[in-house]
Amino acid sequence: MDKRKRCTKKNPSDGKPYQWYHPDAKCIYSYDGWEEGTSYDEFKCPHCGIIFKEYLTK
Repeated sequence: MDKRKRCTKKNPSDGKPYQWYHPDAKCIYSYDGWEEGTSYDEFKCPHCGIIFKEYLTK
């Protein structure tokens, strides 16, 4: 079971890494790299403003 807290409008993240997840985050940028592991999508959470990357695998 995931022990991370859900970031919501009523309960935004306090910024502590790896303790929160951001299901409402919107993709703001996509990068398609040539090498394995270099492609990623960048997301921004509307509740706390955090910007993070999710790396894609082929």
